[in-house]
Amino acid sequence: MDKKSQELKSRSSSVLRIGGILLECALVLFLVGLVCFRSVQNADGAARVAPAPAVGIVPTSGTVCITDSVSGDTLSFSNPGGAYTFMHCKTGLTLTGTGTVTKPSGNVVLTASSPTQKVSATFLPGQGTGHAVINYSTAPGMFQTFTLNQSIPHAACGACPK
Repeated sequence: MDKKSQELKSRSSSVLRIGGILLECALVLFLVGLVCFRSVQNADGAARVAPAPAVGIVPTSGTVCITDSVSGDTLSFSNPGGAYTFMHCKTGLTLTGTGTVTKPSGNVVLTASSPTQKVSATFLPGQGTGHAVINYSTAPGMFQTFTLNQSIPHAACGACPK
């Protein structure tokens, strides 16, 4: 092979290598874009792009809300204060109180106990789902139990179905 052929082959190899590197960079940027942004809809149904919720990060303050995916019953509580409000959609029963908020393993947990109410709730911020059990004393020695399961991630808070 003469010198000119070797030089041409070397340049061709370099161009292919650079092209491969650029293609890999473009693919990485595309994948980062998919992970960091998700498509959501506005109230009017038009698509918009919003940042994805941060997985595993527990908000240091604010309101946590667990809405049952079937009944619409809602338990909302302040984080870190622990002041809570439970609303039963079917009867309009509203219970309030104050409990203790803890954050084991990145979850937000509310526990409260009084002579008339017992509340246990867990919210998973990374998934946007949660579970709560509320026991309410209707008469001495008699309790009514409400169970909330929020299986729809980041469901709207406080909207009873009509």
